[in-house]
Amino acid sequence: MFDQEERKVILETVSKYYEFTSHEIGEDTVTLRVPEFHLQPEQNFIKLTRELEKLGFIIFTSTSDVDEIIVMAKPSTNRKTDYRIKIALLAATIIFALYYGYTYQVSYQGPGDFLSNLATSLLFYMLPLTVIFAGREAAKYVATKRNGMQYTFPIFVPNPLGIGSMGMINSPNKPYVSRRAMIESGGYSIIAGFFISIIFLIIGSLTTYNFPPSAPIVNSPVQTIGSPLVLQFIANPLIPSNGILDPLALAGWAG
Repeated sequence: MFDQEERKVILETVSKYYEFTSHEIGEDTVTLRVPEFHLQPEQNFIKLTRELEKLGFIIFTSTSDVDEIIVMAKPSTNRKTDYRIKIALLAATIIFALYYGYTYQVSYQGPGDFLSNLATSLLFYMLPLTVIFAGREAAKYVATKRNGMQYTFPIFVPNPLGIGSMGMINSPNKPYVSRRAMIESGGYSIIAGFFISIIFLIIGSLTTYNFPPSAPIVNSPVQTIGSPLVLQFIANPLIPSNGILDPLALAGWAG
């Protein structure tokens, strides 16, 4: 609960950037009504967010029809525990993706030398998938820095029953400072990952077309799940009609 001094600091800080008509003191929050808040310059909210953050508070807007600003104390979190969980999920994703890449390579080329299949799966499935994820995170890093926010490591979602990974989830440790920051952080990441995936998908599809699989039966997830319409529109002329992709194209499809 805020003490008298904290309430005073919050009200004085907010008044530097906005004229509020009323405020309400809750148990853990201070809610201020700002008429026509949505018409105010977005930069004011960004500056207010940064100033209150230095004082130990976080700020967000109300989802109701009333223009309100809500201030609350920054919640205490165990960053070491959060970080360990994220690393554990990343490790699980790597293990499952590596296992799936190896089993798919064996299915695609047929049983052979263990080291040869392992090296091929690492080079043509695991490495491209890593490049796609790294590209997405690099784009998100640019977006967060561009908007004056701190980059936070994502949550990887392992998929032990499928292609090894179900993707990543953005996990900022504080609210986005603006709508633009939220859109850019997610949008940059998706766009970068999409274009990198397309490159691998097209190159791998050409390889599939010119060098079809050696094994008579390949258990390809594309045959079961299918491809997004955008990928079909861009790369369909290059992808074999049976949906069987070589490991490189599969990495692009998974990305």
